This record gives sequence, C-alpha cells and structure tokens, in this order.
Amino acid sequence: MSYLYVSYYGGPSRITEVTTVPLAMTGREASLAAIIPMPVIQHIISSGNFLYAFGEIPGSLGIYRINPSTMVLVDTVSLGDAWVGFSGSNQNLATDGTYLYAVAAPSPLVNSTRVYRIRLSDFTLVDSIATNIGSVPLISNIDEGNGFLYVGDWFATTIDKVRLSDFTLVNSMNMTIVSYTQMMLVKGNYLYVVNGRNLGGLDRLCRINLVTFTEDTNLNTAAAEPWGWGMAADDTYLYLGLATAGTPTKIVRFTLDPFVRVDALTLAGYMDAWTLLIDGGFLVVVLEETSTSVHKIRRSTFTLEESLAFGWPPYTDSWSSALWLPASTPTTSKPAVATLPATGVT
Repeated sequence: MSYLYVSYYGGPSRITEVTTVPLAMTGREASLAAIIPMPVIQHIISSGNFLYAFGEIPGSLGIYRINPSTMVLVDTVSLGDAWVGFSGSNQNLATDGTYLYAVAAPSPLVNSTRVYRIRLSDFTLVDSIATNIGSVPLISNIDEGNGFLYVGDWFATTIDKVRLSDFTLVNSMNMTIVSYTQMMLVKGNYLYVVNGRNLGGLDRLCRINLVTFTEDTNLNTAAAEPWGWGMAADDTYLYLGLATAGTPTKIVRFTLDPFVRVDALTLAGYMDAWTLLIDGGFLVVVLEETSTSVHKIRRSTFTLEESLAFGWPPYTDSWSSALWLPASTPTTSKPAVATLPATGVT
C-alpha cells in the first residue's frame, strides 16, 4: 500500500501537523503534530527509510528527520544563520540519495540564498554555496541524467544551475518574462517553470532546454486561470494545478511531445493545488485553504476517482506539502501523536 504524508500549517491556532494517509483513502492514521510554539513545515521528501521535513527548528531553519514507520522524530540539523521565515514555495528540498539539498537565505533583505548540502549517512551539514537568487528561493528536483539541480527565485526570473559532482554553481540564466517563479520540475532534458504575473496570477508555463540552458517553449494561460501551483509529470503528460480565490481548482494536462495543452479537469469547490504526485495509475492532488483534502485522479481516463477531507481548519493563511511512499511500513500500531520541539515562534 502507498502512503501519503502531508504537513499542514495555518491560522490563529498555529498548528503544524505531519499526518499519514493511506492512498486506499481509508482516512488519516497516525500524526506527528505540534502546537504553538511550533515549527512551520514547508516541504517533505523521502530518502531511504526516512522522511525529511524542511521548516523552523529552535533558532534557525533546518531539517527534521522522521521515521515513517513509527511517526517519531529522529533528529534535526540546523542550517545555521538561515532566515527563519517564509522561504519560497513548498519546494525547498531535493535529494540524490547521498545528500539532501536545501535552499534558504540568511536575510530577507539581500540577494543571499545559499544551497545547503546535508550528508544523509550521518545527517550532517557538510557544505553550502552562494547563489544569485534572492531571499525567497525554490529548488528543482534532481536532474539525474545530467547531475545538476536548479535554483529559482520567487520574486525574479533568475535560474541558477548547480553541478552536484563538485557542488559548484556553474551557470545562471534569466527568463525573458518580467515575472517570478512559482514552481519548477525537471523531466527528461527539460526544466518546466511556472511563471506568475506580478504576484497576481499565472502568466505562462515555460520549458527550458537543459542541454542548451535556454528557453525552449512558452505556453500562456487564459486570463481567468491565475495561480499555477503544483506540477507532476509521467512519460506522456505534464499536470499543472491552477486556482484563484472564488473559483474551482483546475488540473490542466499538457502533452510533453509536442508540448501543448490538451484538456483540464475541474475540482469544484476547492483551491490551491500545492502538491501533485504520481502514484501508480493515479495523479494524487493535495488541496488547501477552503478545504484541505486529497484527491485521486485516474490518469488513464483523466477522471476524479475519490476524495478525502482531512478535517483541518480552512484558514486562509495555511499551506500544505506532501509526498507519497510506495510499500512503506507504517501500521495502525504507531503512536497517535508525537511532539516536535518548541521553536518560540509566535
């Protein structure tokens, strides 16, 4: 069975929770939760036998290491002087199986984002490098075929290219649109970038050729379709979540070759598709704000199969991140709640 792990933060109660949801959609199981003072968990990924959660730890930003079979916090690592605050989209972590890479900025006032490298074998911060990115960064998944990762800027169009073999910044480019970067996804020899327009809405989906490190194709969206968030891709399609206040979420489907929009699926009554994930024959979508929930879309027919609400409060300043693990080990015997350390956040 596959399991979905979802973090939630939001509202006056300032509750952060990492919860386990079997993708058989039987409901939530155990949770690892904390109440004010608490950490803000912005991104979760997995490697080996652990979950890694990016968020606030005492005095800094850092990474939590969680055992998914028991939902118990195992360890934390600090990112030193990294700015404790909003640090981009829910795209702060990437891993190649040997190292965990995180992006954060020491200050919200200067262009100072760094990429931090954490060795997974002993969960130790071993190095960091400076980038050309401002104080609100995001990171791509690993470009496994070429050995790079890419760092973007929430408030600009700069994309930095980092070679992983020697952990070196080797190139930088600026996209032609005067905009900002909301989400990035590596698939094959392309980097897909969601560009927003003046903090108000989605303007285009940009495809960057990773061989030449130049823009390849730009697809504009309709004026009534702002706020592009999560992306996922299989071998045929790229899926993009679109939403704006007061309108239903759309999951838009693009073919990869040729790179064109083909159709869209509306999820009525919800918004903010932060996280899209591929699980076997399904596309899993995590939605938040008006109702935090998970939805399974059958990819072969592009139809909604089932949905599950989490029961979290619908605060408008909340956000979620999620990942899925196939054939993972959680069982119903794990503890109902475990507590993360206090951080002093108010």
